[in-house]
Amino acid sequence: VKIPNMERSVNSKCAVRGCQRVFARQDCLTSHRLSQHGETVNPPFDPVVVQAALGYTFQNPNLLVQAFTRRAANPAAPHNDDLAWMGDSVLGVAATKICRHLSPKTRQSARAKMINAKANKRYTEALGIDGWVITSRGEMGDAQAKRRILAELFEAIIGAIHDDAGFEAAEAWCRSQIR
Repeated sequence: VKIPNMERSVNSKCAVRGCQRVFARQDCLTSHRLSQHGETVNPPFDPVVVQAALGYTFQNPNLLVQAFTRRAANPAAPHNDDLAWMGDSVLGVAATKICRHLSPKTRQSARAKMINAKANKRYTEALGIDGWVITSRGEMGDAQAKRRILAELFEAIIGAIHDDAGFEAAEAWCRSQIR
């Protein structure tokens, strides 16, 4: 993505875990977004960078792209709805296993705090992948919609790992991310 009048004098390394790219603007660091005059322009989806941020390499990279693709981007293309549904189930099992050693009084609330839309959005943002969502222009317009979309993205990634490598791999990745 080329943006006119981009200053080339400031070279900064990207903050996304595992990414080796150097950017010409400071505001590109955390989510690979270039901005000018308040408008955000996402570069084309880069599976190598995204997989590095996730700490997981897909055997089937199509599942990775599907996990990041919203139905609004192209209703005819594979999108992340089914993957998010599967990921939600895996996430629930992983959180339950983490909390089962707690007392019966505390484990339900601990599990609820660990897996909800706000927490899932936080996990997505911690990975630095929130700028890679493939969607329509207006879908992420307000804060509530963005929270829901990023929460579903986290679940879709888990579902994609499940479909790529099975339940154990998805659960292990999930357990490494949730706190």
